Amino acid sequence: MGQAPVLKLPDFSKFFEVVYDASHVVIEGVLSQEGHPITFFSEKLNDTRRRYSIYDIDYALIQTLKHWRPYLIHREFILYTDHDYLKHLNSQSKLNARHACWMDYLQQFEFVIRHKSGAENKVADALSRRPHLLHVFSTNVVGFDNIKTEYANDEDFNNIWSDLSTHQYTSSNDYMLHDGFLFYKSRLCVPHGSFWEFLITELHGGGLVGHFGHDKTFAIVVDQFYWSRMRRYVYTMVDRCRICQLNKGTKQQARLYLPLPIPDKPWQHISMDFVLGLPRTLRQHDSIMVVVDRFSKMSHFIPCHKTYDASKVAAIFLQEIVCLHGILTSIVFDKDVKFVSYFWKTLWTKMGTKLMFSNAFHPQTDGQTEVTKRTTCCTPFEVVYGFRPSTPLDVNSLPLPPRPSEVALDFSSYMRAVHEECKRHLTIHTNSYAASTNAKRKDRQFNEGDMVLVRLRLERFPPGSFTKLHAHLIEFKGDVDENSAISLPEATPVRVLENTTPRDEIAAILDHQFVTTRRGGYYKFLVQWTNRPNSDSVWLQASEVKRLHPHLFDAYIRQNLPESSSSGEPTIDANQEKDIP
Repeated sequence: MGQAPVLKLPDFSKFFEVVYDASHVVIEGVLSQEGHPITFFSEKLNDTRRRYSIYDIDYALIQTLKHWRPYLIHREFILYTDHDYLKHLNSQSKLNARHACWMDYLQQFEFVIRHKSGAENKVADALSRRPHLLHVFSTNVVGFDNIKTEYANDEDFNNIWSDLSTHQYTSSNDYMLHDGFLFYKSRLCVPHGSFWEFLITELHGGGLVGHFGHDKTFAIVVDQFYWSRMRRYVYTMVDRCRICQLNKGTKQQARLYLPLPIPDKPWQHISMDFVLGLPRTLRQHDSIMVVVDRFSKMSHFIPCHKTYDASKVAAIFLQEIVCLHGILTSIVFDKDVKFVSYFWKTLWTKMGTKLMFSNAFHPQTDGQTEVTKRTTCCTPFEVVYGFRPSTPLDVNSLPLPPRPSEVALDFSSYMRAVHEECKRHLTIHTNSYAASTNAKRKDRQFNEGDMVLVRLRLERFPPGSFTKLHAHLIEFKGDVDENSAISLPEATPVRVLENTTPRDEIAAILDHQFVTTRRGGYYKFLVQWTNRPNSDSVWLQASEVKRLHPHLFDAYIRQNLPESSSSGEPTIDANQEKDIP
């Protein structure tokens, strides 16, 4: 059973042998010829069938024969069972309805029943019993023995090591010496060196872990090992894990809050957006075009259709906004397809209006359109028209004194004063919001050539460059316009792991391991540096070892991995990072 080939193809010129068994959990069967298995069958029992009695064991036989009916129909075969009463299957005089149905089904088969004791029915019996097997694993990690020789030279453990070794104590102040290793509260003490990086890398991104966060990774490491400043070192390694940065990073604010310039007059600078997904009205309108004056905060809510194109939106805008307030100086909106069309850009360019595009989820630009705020000293009506709107009390002839502004002041002076006061309030509000927002941000400056991580929505990826599970290097070819430009809040600086490994000449390759991944696997090699202690030996990938010492790498491959030497290079993981030019 343990030698290849385990299974073989059926030979229909020979007799088939069927062996089956059942337990209170599962039924199973083996189809074989001349004692060699051809195929296996098993089925888990539900709660109802688990309550069958021993005399209902025919259910296991029926299900086994149904599964292999194409092999057994119209052919004589041998049926082995450890239930002796089945020899008298055809001589039973009293049958219930279920047994009678099963007996009727068995009439289409030609078979001979032979008894097989449970001790001999090992194959079928093993499939129906839950195995309790003891697996003994033996692992040998190269480098652990070198830890013993590094305690005496380590600045953290040399004193306690000397005390325990000199006085031959077994324990002192929660420290314990066992087989040459130093333990602190049952945790192995690891001297300073590259072994720290190896342990954290294996416990954070090894084959049996899943790139956990700071706290979980630290809990795994501190449960087995101990050294000084462990938490800070673990957190630094996790922060610089490239796989975590590519798959679990979050968008950070990379620049300070930069508000738009405050306008000087009403209805010169506006922002606009659409509210979509509304119930249809009697006139079949399902959307609202929101236009907000950035100075007075006066708003217009214009019903429209979701399917309006740029020309229709422009016609409504001219009819509802331009007819009332004239030609505008600038318009702020998002990168909707209507606003980035050639017609829309050409129309407002001819009229002398500057178009300003905002990014998604950035209320600094058109957030007042998303949520209209009241940040002025007066009502929008008074800011625009210079007087308060009439109220129901103004309809009656009340003995109210005239307004000083209408009697004593010139109307233009009054309007200028209102605008100055409105601008002052806007400045105060903007500065206050900027101060509170910038308190939680950092002003990061990126230079040309800096590596950053950018998280984009699906629609912003170039065609053919997006996959669901993996990040890619995106190259924007040609001139960068407002559609392909990436805002700084979407960019995160890449935290690169500092190269603490001494890049001297490789003295020897000590060992190799095969790391299994979801897409296959890759080899890594334990290398020893020239003029360096064994504790500084590190694990490197095949490409790095080949680059540093190609002759030594090829010799090691030919001697230890002959199956890979024919292909030229050991198997490389499909998920392995490619060198970024």
